[in-house]
Amino acid sequence: MEKSDASEPSEINDACPDPKWSDSFEEITLTPDSVEKFGLLFQINRQILYPFGIKLEETVEGTFQFVKYPAEGGLVFLEKHFDEGQKKFNNFMSKIGLPMMKKRREIYDMIIQGAEPDGKTKQVR
Repeated sequence: MEKSDASEPSEINDACPDPKWSDSFEEITLTPDSVEKFGLLFQINRQILYPFGIKLEETVEGTFQFVKYPAEGGLVFLEKHFDEGQKKFNNFMSKIGLPMMKKRREIYDMIIQGAEPDGKTKQVR
């Protein structure tokens, strides 16, 4: 997979703020449009919904709807859509996601509530 040049203007780079953003979580606003641009919708569909034959898609009105498909074995992406979604998500993670996860670990001593890095379930008090 090619790495995009951060100085090269593109929809993906425009969708992700500069990695030097402040430590405030409030500065990142997720809208239906940015969820798609950041590759988050791609990951939600790929890892959680597609295996069950369900997809989450944006409507013309800018909201989301679940669509269920009768296909056994779930849904799959076309290769070009998979590559595009993965590239968007990787860009988001390097510029925004990983710094946010690091900050979350510092504040809460966790990234995902109830999960330990070794995969064991953590007791939440």
